[in-house]
Amino acid sequence: GLATRYTHGYAAGVEPLRRAIDAFTRGRLPGDQSLRWMLMAWPAAHEVWDDDSWDQLTARAVTLARGAGALTVLPIFLLYRAAVHVYAGEFAAASVLSAEADAIVEATGNTRWQGTSVLLAAWRGQEEETSKMAGASIHAATARGEGRAICMAELSRAVLYNGLGRYQHALAAAQRACE
Repeated sequence: GLATRYTHGYAAGVEPLRRAIDAFTRGRLPGDQSLRWMLMAWPAAHEVWDDDSWDQLTARAVTLARGAGALTVLPIFLLYRAAVHVYAGEFAAASVLSAEADAIVEATGNTRWQGTSVLLAAWRGQEEETSKMAGASIHAATARGEGRAICMAELSRAVLYNGLGRYQHALAAAQRACE
């Protein structure tokens, strides 16, 4: 599904992705396999705008990671879950999950992905915080070659500027996100 989407375009990839998402939401894999596959499952649901599956898969991912005591991936899954809450307008719930992810990252010394925090700040209309975090995220992601993090930072800028009525800035950020 994802390979088809990236090699033959979005339209060609939708149906294979939907079949894969359906298999993930209905199927049960052994714990460690489920954790690995969750890293691919939720983005597929998000990619085809299947909000119900996105919600279900991120909730299951958090439950699996907590149950396994997988502190390496739990912060990632908490942030994926927080993003579901951001898009649902549930900013308080997103903040709680982000704070939990921060606490785990601080305790374990792992690297934290900033995408959800930037997006949350943008949806809240926090211009200074969004600008600062987006700039830092883009700088770090460029150094690491992480296009998805750059995309998320620019998407956050587009959300912010759209909400502030700065439509030209929003369009420019959205175009950079799509690049």
